[in-house]
Amino acid sequence: MRKIIILFTSILILSMILYSTNLSVNLSNFTLQKNLKNPNFNKIVNYSINKIPAKNVLIKKNKSNLESLDRCKVLWRYSFECALCYALNKTNLEKVENLAKKLDGSNEEQKVWNVLKWEGKNLKYNWSKATLPPTVVEYYGNKVKIIRKGIWYQTPEETIKKGNGICGDYAILTSALLIDMNLTPYPSIVNFTSGTGHAATLVRINGWYFVLDQHLPPMDLGTYYKEWLFYRVRFGTRKIVSIHLYKVVPGKVSKVMDVGEILAKDMIKEDYKLKKDDLKLLAYGLAKKFEKTGLKEDPNLKGLKPNSYLPPGYTSGLFWTFNFPHYADYYNPVFYKQYVNYFFSQIYKGAFKVDAESSNSIWINVSKNNSDIVFHIILAKKY
Repeated sequence: MRKIIILFTSILILSMILYSTNLSVNLSNFTLQKNLKNPNFNKIVNYSINKIPAKNVLIKKNKSNLESLDRCKVLWRYSFECALCYALNKTNLEKVENLAKKLDGSNEEQKVWNVLKWEGKNLKYNWSKATLPPTVVEYYGNKVKIIRKGIWYQTPEETIKKGNGICGDYAILTSALLIDMNLTPYPSIVNFTSGTGHAATLVRINGWYFVLDQHLPPMDLGTYYKEWLFYRVRFGTRKIVSIHLYKVVPGKVSKVMDVGEILAKDMIKEDYKLKKDDLKLLAYGLAKKFEKTGLKEDPNLKGLKPNSYLPPGYTSGLFWTFNFPHYADYYNPVFYKQYVNYFFSQIYKGAFKVDAESSNSIWINVSKNNSDIVFHIILAKKY
């Protein structure tokens, strides 16, 4: 009997989790007097401004004429909340409708996935803009003069054309695309125990809130909390205190409603725990994808280890291992189909694809190693 040894290959998958993540900039760049109101703002400006230190803009106020000034109309470039009124008005939403149509999907999950995938591929975080000095604004009656331009927010179309932006620009664009797809996004402010705030967008699908933050994957609240606390080591881990959600009702000047605040203790509870059945379903879904390439699932290969012998009737065999760091935390079955397609796209390429094309049998085992998802794949050539 001819003995065929299974050769071993291992790959660590890092794509899709290498964030050019924002160290964050202040989201509210000027202070407002509590007695001033904006009818389009639903009283949310003062709350959030008081919540986050306003260090990005210094304003010299002319007290005698300040109350007659429509601040958001003039200053929306320098306030995340005011930017939601104007950057997400109907005119600006119409300007990104074509991209929204291209990224549209058959369901909510696919729409969200397509948007994050496009942003991760086509946009870069603008570190230079994030480190600009404070914007200084001076009032002259009803006129405003920019003394020194610093942090400012872009319209969705501007972010697309520039190909870059800061966290607030990403959140505004993400919200615009989802609104154009008839979804309800919640542009949000993330508050930490210290330092500046951060902007992201939330959506609610099948009872779960998912945070959309510049790149794939969408994360449930518990995972997002852990993402900042443990995984963003390169940029300095941070502890989230709360996420404050807003909802935009499009109009000539869009209305911004205060949805409320999700506290850290409640975020932690909304954390999906990967189950053995999830791993089996991922193996099944991936096997179906490989079946379309001509690889037949073969139970005779089950249980084989690297450098072990193939059963009789096979001419060659290879043992591949793919490791996806932190995906045991990232995974949520709401996006099952999207994860299957993603894992397949990351595995079926390069040297593995060459080996797969010279094989006709496959067996897939999916396991969890701490916070990682690991794929063990055996390829074999049957007589």
